[in-house]
Amino acid sequence: GLGNVIDHVDAAKANLKDKKYLEELHMVFDGGREEMDDSIVESTVSVLEALEPNSNLKKLNIENYNGDNFPNWLRDCHLPNLVSLKLKRCRLCSQLPPFGQLPCLKYLSISHCDGIKIIGEEFYDSNSTSLSFRSLEVLEFYGMDNWEELSCLEGFPLLKE
Repeated sequence: GLGNVIDHVDAAKANLKDKKYLEELHMVFDGGREEMDDSIVESTVSVLEALEPNSNLKKLNIENYNGDNFPNWLRDCHLPNLVSLKLKRCRLCSQLPPFGQLPCLKYLSISHCDGIKIIGEEFYDSNSTSLSFRSLEVLEFYGMDNWEELSCLEGFPLLKE
């Protein structure tokens, strides 16, 4: 896991952005359900921001992340070759990045992300002119206890399940 990473400076030393042959990355944070103050949440966000992978990455799993938002590199879709993405127990994040614009994404699984109440247009990136989720074949949501609404079901030309 990421228990040995102390802060964003430590995380930056991993230099993941320059590891162009890295195709699969599993990030498991130590985050449990315990109370966390704002400085710990902020530190967690900066650690994940510093762990930006190379754009050649094909598979990404993020688990037990206790930041309150996803890193810029995930929100800005800097992973054009990503084929598989799993988010599990990212409990404090309230909004999903615009995954609809990841051109190669075939598998997306989002589970136990309790901060998500509404999945809206930002998930699809409605500002874009290209078709949302143009490669997605499998979409999974489960254990989303606070999820209330899914809007704008557009795109998904290849969705199978």
